[in-house]
Amino acid sequence: MAVKTSDKEIAEIKKRLDKIEKELFSKKSGTKKQTSEKNDYSGLVGGIQLLIDKKFFSKPRQLSEVTKELKTNTYHYSLAVVSKSLARDFVKTKRILTRIKDGKKYSYVIRK
Repeated sequence: MAVKTSDKEIAEIKKRLDKIEKELFSKKSGTKKQTSEKNDYSGLVGGIQLLIDKKFFSKPRQLSEVTKELKTNTYHYSLAVVSKSLARDFVKTKRILTRIKDGKKYSYVIRK
């Protein structure tokens, strides 16, 4: 038994298929790219990324300054946790910041 489809139905199916192909084959697919493009500032890493985006690290900042600025942006974390995240995530892994030793304390600044 043959099923007849009208030109209108075929056009609707083609429109839906084009939309699906556009979603599947776009360059923006993938969870990591989508969250970074939307500037997801959740958690401590997101808070530090917010400070980087606001150019807070354009001059060397000590750990106490970083935690104080995080608290003004409603990110409440201890010094030890902030220090660990800065060193591990932004200095070693992502290589966005660099660490400078000032006497006995370290300062963090944007890597050039």
